[in-house]
Amino acid sequence: MKKSGNSIIGIFAEAIQTIRDVKRGQEAAMYGPLRDIFCDILGYPRSSVHIDIAGEDGRPDVTCRAPSGITDRNGKSIEIDWLVVEAKDEHNAFSTLSKRETIFAQKAKYIRPDTAWFVMVDPTVIIARPVMDSTHDASKDITFILDQSSDEISFRNIFSRLSYEIAGVPKRLEAFRGGDVALIGTEKLTMPDEGTKRQNNQALIARRNFYETLRNTTSYLQESTLGTLQSVLDKATKISEFWNKFKEKYRDAVFDPYTLTATAHPGSYEAAMTYGGDVVRLNRELKKAGSIARLALDGLPEFRARVNAKENDAKEEKKILEMFATETANLILARILLIRFFEDHEFFGKNRYICNGGVEAFQKLREKFSFGYTRLLRMAYEKAQALYAAAFDETELDWVFATNDGNLSNAIEWAMYQLSRYDFTTVKGDILTGVYDRFLNREQRKKFGEYYTPPSIARYIVDRLELKPEDRFMDPACGSGTFLIERYQQVVGEDADRGLATFDEVTAALDRLAGNDLNTFSAVLAQIQILWHVLVFKDELLAAPEFPDIAISDKANSIIRPGVELAQHGRFVELDDRNYGGIAGNPPYVRPERSGALDEVTTEYFESGYDGWKGISAKANLYALFIYRALDGWCRRSNPWGEGAGRLGFVVPLALCGTQENAELRRLFGPDGRWTIKEIVDLEVIWRDLFDAKVLPIVFIAEARPPRLPLDPKWLNKTTPLPVEEHERYRVRAARLQPWIDERLAKARPESLAAWQNIADRNRKRWEADQVVIKLADKTCIDFGDGTKRPAFDLAGIPGSHLDYADLFTPDGRIVTRVTPERRTIINKLLTNPQMSSAFQEYWHKTKGDKRGTVSLNPPKGNAKMWELRSMSGGGLAFRGKKASARSGDGVDVYKAENIIATALTGLPLDKNIDIARASDMGIFRLGEILPKRCYAVAQIATCPNAVPFDPSKIVFTNTATIFGPREDCVDVPFDLMFVSRIYRYFYALHCRMSYLDMNRSHIYPTNLRMLPWNDAMIDKSAALEALRDDLVNACQNHFRTEASLFAAIDRLSLRPFRDVVKDAVKKTGKKVEWSESLNKAHEPVELTRDCTPVVEGETWHLQISEYLLDWVKVPDEAAAKGLAAALSARAGTSKNTVDRTSILETPIPPDAETLQKFHALVKQFRESDHASAIDTVVDKIDTIVGDALGLDDNDIASIKADMTNDPFLKNITPRWPATETRIHGYRTGLDSSSRYS
Repeated sequence: MKKSGNSIIGIFAEAIQTIRDVKRGQEAAMYGPLRDIFCDILGYPRSSVHIDIAGEDGRPDVTCRAPSGITDRNGKSIEIDWLVVEAKDEHNAFSTLSKRETIFAQKAKYIRPDTAWFVMVDPTVIIARPVMDSTHDASKDITFILDQSSDEISFRNIFSRLSYEIAGVPKRLEAFRGGDVALIGTEKLTMPDEGTKRQNNQALIARRNFYETLRNTTSYLQESTLGTLQSVLDKATKISEFWNKFKEKYRDAVFDPYTLTATAHPGSYEAAMTYGGDVVRLNRELKKAGSIARLALDGLPEFRARVNAKENDAKEEKKILEMFATETANLILARILLIRFFEDHEFFGKNRYICNGGVEAFQKLREKFSFGYTRLLRMAYEKAQALYAAAFDETELDWVFATNDGNLSNAIEWAMYQLSRYDFTTVKGDILTGVYDRFLNREQRKKFGEYYTPPSIARYIVDRLELKPEDRFMDPACGSGTFLIERYQQVVGEDADRGLATFDEVTAALDRLAGNDLNTFSAVLAQIQILWHVLVFKDELLAAPEFPDIAISDKANSIIRPGVELAQHGRFVELDDRNYGGIAGNPPYVRPERSGALDEVTTEYFESGYDGWKGISAKANLYALFIYRALDGWCRRSNPWGEGAGRLGFVVPLALCGTQENAELRRLFGPDGRWTIKEIVDLEVIWRDLFDAKVLPIVFIAEARPPRLPLDPKWLNKTTPLPVEEHERYRVRAARLQPWIDERLAKARPESLAAWQNIADRNRKRWEADQVVIKLADKTCIDFGDGTKRPAFDLAGIPGSHLDYADLFTPDGRIVTRVTPERRTIINKLLTNPQMSSAFQEYWHKTKGDKRGTVSLNPPKGNAKMWELRSMSGGGLAFRGKKASARSGDGVDVYKAENIIATALTGLPLDKNIDIARASDMGIFRLGEILPKRCYAVAQIATCPNAVPFDPSKIVFTNTATIFGPREDCVDVPFDLMFVSRIYRYFYALHCRMSYLDMNRSHIYPTNLRMLPWNDAMIDKSAALEALRDDLVNACQNHFRTEASLFAAIDRLSLRPFRDVVKDAVKKTGKKVEWSESLNKAHEPVELTRDCTPVVEGETWHLQISEYLLDWVKVPDEAAAKGLAAALSARAGTSKNTVDRTSILETPIPPDAETLQKFHALVKQFRESDHASAIDTVVDKIDTIVGDALGLDDNDIASIKADMTNDPFLKNITPRWPATETRIHGYRTGLDSSSRYS
């Protein structure tokens, strides 16, 4: 009891009185009394009741936690949010049902999968709402009025169902085992169109919790399965030892993983005498071990081979076991999900096997025989196998059947209980698209190389293949079946969901689908996910002799050529033919050194070519081999007019377009190539939002026929003999026929007009030149939705450019994905100039005979065949051992590319006075004295060339830089200033990239540096360019110095971190900061906009922090909102112009009006100086000089400037400006290590 004045007041009464007396703006004052009630009246431990005082979005006002029924790795019980509280200081905030539903919808994000109660409190009432309830009836709300008659006994009685002694999952698990069906199927994931507001709210909560349940159960299953796998390894090792001894004695011994028996043919009389006993003893051990034998002799060895695991590598073996256990657990969960579908759709009649009463009935067996839940799973699988055997056939991942591990058994029970609560008759197609994404978390996908293709991307590709419903379709690396599902949905699934398709149409669509995956789990999951979409036809499925056949094979390597032994196993032999209208997918991106060698037959297949066309190296990246295999071996061949050819749609790396390793494949798509590119969607700008891997992707659409280039007018003359090549001959015939068809079309009667129009259109497609559709994705195409699923991407809404086919390629055969017709015009002008290599000094290099390697600036005397004329460009030097110092004053200083900024060096050299003659590779510096006294170094990894002049007799660079020496008459040309021009940056970024790195960077090799345009007219403009050097440097120094001064002055103000300002402001109100999904996901930093102005939205202030609508923060306090807006606006356009959620929380902001006024004055002073515009003014002058020399007019230069300013990609192609600082790293180590690529 507590004493208040002269009276003794109970804890309950005091708490209630405090809540009743709360005034507006004092919400936080309610939290303490509420905690006292839950702890002292309802029995919750104080350590399990949490109050949120941070003011950040993401936590309820008060949370009561209870046991989850599972433990962590250390055996400690994990708690869950059992009861969440939303408090309002407004009287009668929850007085009506409508008000409750509004708040409930807003705060439903706090309800987790195991949350049982949502409690609403205002000064007049406490309401407890059950959130696991099948009726969704408002009358189930428990209401306690706060008035003078409120007493503790009444409260205890009314809220007895919320007390701690019956809280938590363990109590519900006990009921689950005992046959309680109260919670079975209560969570509805969709509602009828006429559903009430409350029902729809409940469905939204259930959907979000369903995804979280999948994540949680998957994680627990994976962890438990890994522990079980580790516990049986000793037993598996003993089985392997038995087998190895037998195999050593009987060399042709064979293990049958299905019958768990070994057989052999003794090769001698002595062996025959012992074989009978040996094979009986071995088979006895194998049978005794059961599934563990299959694990030891088939599952794990095959899995290791599939992932090309290193032998005797402990780190690799740990990863292998983790991957194997993960796939095992994921398959268990996928099958449980399918059985739940079968149960709720009554495919088993009224029987339930993994809900109740299967679980209830199993308890007696469990008690009598000490069975774990793996035994129940096996029995349930056998029942489900009668419906759809392919998903439940025993595989190497079913080794768990031979185990009886308590932790794994608990995890299975917990998973069955969790999934029993959801009504799977309400799981619709849009929910299913998010299922597989929950089987692996982000770290696992990255670690295992499993990359999830967003369904919106897959559907776009399927649509762009422009297939007919009767076309066959295959995904040769199908993973979980995303592309197959989207093709099914396109053909018939969407109609089936609307009740507009028949069962026969569905089975016909399934007959035309095919898939394959090396991964057993993925192949099974793909079948399961497709099957989910078909279960709406329950009556037809049960009446049919068997479920529809879904042609998905596993364990076959899709790129292995038919006839090779591996490909003969399994169903893929049946699927591997040249009869598909469409091939689509996201093939694996695996470097040659990680994928393992191919067999001789397959190697010959890739490298020998076909019908006069050259092949590609069998050592290419796997995605390149998949492209070749698809177009050569799976896509349907066209007719003589090029019609009906199969099409390919893959998500592949941007590296396909530019790297040297893909040159052979690109040649097959060239203007005179074998196949035709139809469309490319460049996704580089949004790569972080797509995958959890560091891959810059594109959507690549192609057709299995040669491209059609513009016809030479001579072919339209009927007297000209037809071409020799068959496809060109038919094409010319079609072109000559077009005038006659058009004439008939012009004269056609109304009733035949449509027919003649179709004939004219079809014939025109047979001969008109191809164009390629180019799309450039940016953040405007991303839809983050409500955050429960991965983002969707509206690629269809991106405007496309139509580029003449030949214009897609550079002269050296690279594919330029960002060249639109408008950009092509400017680039073609620049291409009329000589290349930059013509400005480099030439020298002679002796390649043969005595003194090979000799160099000279003078032409050779004598046998010129022994010499080669070269241009002076190359890489820097490399040290692979200890560097040697020279005698004092005789050595040179060594710099790296990080020291290079445009026009200057920054930072100290890595080493001084080094004897470079003792370097492992001298690079271009081996030319010694013939190098010009003024050379240039270009940072090798950057968004564009950054050059600095240097004297090679005093300074050298490592091979992180590209070096060139100008001609004698070009030695005064300021190349470093020239490269600052937007014209060079534009040309390089669009035309010269040969590799693709994150942050818009690429490698600047000697090869692509030579490609830049050059004109000797630049020599005469050298003085004019040089005269701008001081202007540029001064403008940059002023800008960055002023920027530094601004932030230094700002730091002297009395600023406080945004987090602390908000925390203090909402301490009494309890309101929270809300974040856009883009900031919650934190895929990449957000680029700030200067126009960040708070806009009032109800009780919050909305801040649009970037130019994209999807980047925002909602702040619940006016002063904090205005302070944050000022701080972020000040950073826009500076070196601190990107933020994420963490950096925003830590951003110092003016906390009050007085400080804000001072802050604005400082920023205004900085903005008025506008040194950034001064930089632009100098660059404008450089552009004018460079553009004039290279033959561009004012309109071209203006177009380039607009593009470089506004384009989401090009605006990031900026130099390392003078006066900026770069991070200087030391020498890299481990470049020669075998683990470099691991």
